[in-house]
Amino acid sequence: QDDVKIFKDATKAEQVPVMMVGSGRQVGFEEGAWNSALSIAGYPPNNLLPPTYKNPPAAPAAPFTPETKSAAAPPVPDKSGAPAAGPAASGPAPSGAAPSGDSAAKPPSWFKGF
Repeated sequence: QDDVKIFKDATKAEQVPVMMVGSGRQVGFEEGAWNSALSIAGYPPNNLLPPTYKNPPAAPAAPFTPETKSAAAPPVPDKSGAPAAGPAASGPAPSGAAPSGDSAAKPPSWFKGF
């Protein structure tokens, strides 16, 4: 979900494909429009990379950071000696709500601008 939010904030688009070249945005695929936008921006029409070149592995735009559990105290066993179970034992449930603040006014840290 974090990747989707970053995508929407950066492109102001609700669908894919979308291509941002400079300040221009092309939503949807139309070969002539894409080629024209890339040519105007100075991208070469033919691949200039060596034939053996491989792209690096993909990485998410919003890296996953697992929730850390507090190391305060282990769960208290119930009367049978089994560890406590249920939501109270595993900590608070994650919230689906977006963090509050003015994040829409600032682009994501990875976004270099146009």
